[in-house]
Amino acid sequence: MKGNNNFALIKGYEIKNIICSVNGKTANYETANQIARETYGQDAIAIDCTYYQVGIGDIYKDNQFINKETNEPCEYLGTDEENIEILKKENELYLDTILDLDYRLQLLEEA
Repeated sequence: MKGNNNFALIKGYEIKNIICSVNGKTANYETANQIARETYGQDAIAIDCTYYQVGIGDIYKDNQFINKETNEPCEYLGTDEENIEILKKENELYLDTILDLDYRLQLLEEA
């Protein structure tokens, strides 16, 4: 949804906290960075993590979120638009499968 963002507050590569916004209120880049600096010091930053499965304690290094437990990149969740396209393609595949099964069932019933 437009305007809804999550921001990871990062200090020394570690995600210290995650703040969110609803309809653009509470957090935007400017506000999130101010909160990060005021809370964790002048070298703290905020990074948009809306489309990633991240948690407190995970790492942000080399423009990538890393899971603290697996040491693997955090899962990319996709944008709403990307997920809608995936669902549309899956629905088309399911519809084709249902139509094919229905056709085969009719053939069996006629035999």
